[in-house]
Amino acid sequence: MTAVSIIIPTHNRRARVVQTLQAIIQQTISMQQLEVIVVADGCVDDTVPYLRSLTFPFALKICEQPGLGPATARNSGAAAAAGKLLIFIDDDIEVVPGFVAAHLAAHETSGATVAIGHLPMAAVESPNFFEQGIRSWWNGKFFNMRQPGYRFAYDDLFSGNFSITASFFAQVSGFNTDLWCHEDYELGLRLLEANAIFVYAAAATGVHHDQTDMGRVLRRHYAEGKADVYLVQRYPELAMNLPLATASYSLLSRGLRFLAFRAPKVGDWLADVGLKRLSILEWLWLNGAWSYFFYHLHDYWYWRGVADHVDSPAAVAQFFAQTEVEEVAEPPELTLDLANGVDEAARALDEKRPSSLRLTFHNALIADLPAEIGKERLRGSHLRRLLTTHLSGKTIEAMAYAQAQNGRSAPFDPTRRLIPPERQNDAAWTTSHYFQRGKKVAEIELTTPLQPIDLDGHSGLHALIRYQGRPVNWIKLVDLPPGMVPVDMLQQAIAEQVGWSMVPMALMPPRKVKPFEPTVSVVVCTRDRAEQLATCLDALLAQDYPNYELIVVDNASKTADTAQLAARLPVRYVREDRPGLDWARNRGAAEARHDIVVFTDDDARPDAGWLRAVAAAFAEPEVMAVTGPVVPAELDTPAQNLFEFGYGGMSHGFERRIIRRSNRTDADLLWASSFGVGANMAFRRTLFEYIAPFDVALDVGTPSNGGGDVEMLHRVVAAGHTLVYEPNALVWHEHRRSDADFERLVKNNGRSFACYLLTCARNRTVSRRAVAAFATKQWFFGWIVNRLRNPNGFPRKFVLMEMMAFFAGPIAYRRTRRHASQIAGRSPALVDQPPATAMEQMRPAEQTSVNTP
Repeated sequence: MTAVSIIIPTHNRRARVVQTLQAIIQQTISMQQLEVIVVADGCVDDTVPYLRSLTFPFALKICEQPGLGPATARNSGAAAAAGKLLIFIDDDIEVVPGFVAAHLAAHETSGATVAIGHLPMAAVESPNFFEQGIRSWWNGKFFNMRQPGYRFAYDDLFSGNFSITASFFAQVSGFNTDLWCHEDYELGLRLLEANAIFVYAAAATGVHHDQTDMGRVLRRHYAEGKADVYLVQRYPELAMNLPLATASYSLLSRGLRFLAFRAPKVGDWLADVGLKRLSILEWLWLNGAWSYFFYHLHDYWYWRGVADHVDSPAAVAQFFAQTEVEEVAEPPELTLDLANGVDEAARALDEKRPSSLRLTFHNALIADLPAEIGKERLRGSHLRRLLTTHLSGKTIEAMAYAQAQNGRSAPFDPTRRLIPPERQNDAAWTTSHYFQRGKKVAEIELTTPLQPIDLDGHSGLHALIRYQGRPVNWIKLVDLPPGMVPVDMLQQAIAEQVGWSMVPMALMPPRKVKPFEPTVSVVVCTRDRAEQLATCLDALLAQDYPNYELIVVDNASKTADTAQLAARLPVRYVREDRPGLDWARNRGAAEARHDIVVFTDDDARPDAGWLRAVAAAFAEPEVMAVTGPVVPAELDTPAQNLFEFGYGGMSHGFERRIIRRSNRTDADLLWASSFGVGANMAFRRTLFEYIAPFDVALDVGTPSNGGGDVEMLHRVVAAGHTLVYEPNALVWHEHRRSDADFERLVKNNGRSFACYLLTCARNRTVSRRAVAAFATKQWFFGWIVNRLRNPNGFPRKFVLMEMMAFFAGPIAYRRTRRHASQIAGRSPALVDQPPATAMEQMRPAEQTSVNTP
């Protein structure tokens, strides 16, 4: 009996549709339950006879129609289907083996479910500006849908990978055949009106072998303009959500829209010329200028489509004026009192499914949420997301108001300040209390009773606050008397310094998802620091994670201590005799046996849940790199405190960030040090095939004195890949203890950052003009000059040291490239060329020993 019908419309793409059919053969369900319907829409090649000559283990039906468009093609496939569940995919989708089973599982609870599958784009080498932009938008769209509590909208329905029961599809009358574009959006509107339940089926993955180029995209924008005129005529309430409602945003935009209506032949000619000239801007690496003109071409062709159905912009404005209706404030469909508990409110939402909502806490109003056009009705899962995002502050205010009305007082004095405001800008006080005095580093778990903390001879406290194991923020207490920090002082500090950070944590519990536990390779690079390495390995061997291998890369150590330590532990020992941290990293990546390669340093102590958090971040297929916080393991000496509080330390907060090329300016990309650090980073091993390994010219121990980790993180994002900063992937780090070490670190940072910028300019990951502008405006004036003018207690001598080291960078860069060439046994000219394959460069010049105890 046929349970599932897969419907694939196609037009003159024989090779692609055959590849799609071959992938379907690998499905985990019985082929007797499956049929595939290929709808040949106006095919004039040999697609139909060729398909009929093939045999498949599933039933294959071939329908032909004379070029009636994708909507009609999909409806024809549905009409011929025998399965109770319809799965629609495009002919350029290569599905994974569990694809059909995942779609079936998504429909187990409701016949009104619409399951949207995951559609990652197939990887390409060296994506251009256009490919980077469209991939970032595409990946971001699917990434958002995967998040808990996401509220689906009509334009989330992708006809390239979704499933619906045959009965529900017939109930809403299928696709609208009047549309040749946005037919999936229009169907999404009608499905939401029919109270469909949209779900994201992450396991229903099909790799999208996209063949779109700029010309095709602009032609699609033309079709979108035509389609939106139809949509706004049929659904006037949707008008303000469409690009039709956007005003001209520049003089050029206004001129191009005028040509779209009054002189389309001239406009088309100018648009064609502009499209051809975009390649010049890309050759010059003028990303900003390229984006500016491309978006104007996008706008022109959209309005060119609009102009085919509407006489003038004035006619569009008149239509909006005619469809305007006086807004009447309607009472919310449902009122929920959060004083009864968030779980109770969520259950009520699932039962009532209102389109509008009022939230209160006792008699205090939190917010009125009006109905939103084109979005699904509210469900319980939406509530927690709302409360942890833009309603978090209003929720706390309402709770506080209700408490005050009931005559209850706070458990602490809110007027008392642990750090007096008048001390905030006192440089002498800051230097004395923050930069000079030692602090006890501790951890506080808020789900267990607070206990006094012994300062162990320190005069301050730097405590990491956790909630259910997740790091929230720090509390800092200084100028404390010897002995114990009492519980009431800890309560005061937590409420004052961390209170607002707790709102999302308390209202949004940890995600309950199927554990993602791939086997990973952990690489620790070391050189003559066996004592620190032992501490690091102890932490790694105690990880709360089942599947990983440990690789110790001994980077030209002078003693046998590292080898002897590794021989006693269940680790793989690899010796890399070419000195340099990046040589060691590349060797570790080459020796790794698994797809995810995680790096840390020998002076780091990964948190017990580190690997689990890193692996979980890679559950998203688009994620190619992961970093996390690197926090101080001790703050005993002035140098350690100066580094952490005066220089910025190595952590970047406890907020999860998704870092993509599309949401970063060139300046953001060049501040790649904010993406993470080498003591806590992980990559998919396949990434090195696309963007090459670590640059050995930016290496600790060379004239550049480092920068390889920052340059790699920059290169990952600049190439269009997604990087996740995961706050739960936490690593403790032993900061350098002595003043001499801190001085050396500041100088090394200045020199290595200059070499890093020169590498970016040489590789043209951004334009050279952007690098020069960044070095002048962002680094020199924004970083150096600002700290010289307002050091806030940080010694100016260190700022000057960093500046002078930076200006010595060009000389160091030339020397470091020559140094790397000598070690590699190649001429400088050859070093400038990309390697034949990335993995070949990772391999050593001569075989070295590998010891697996």
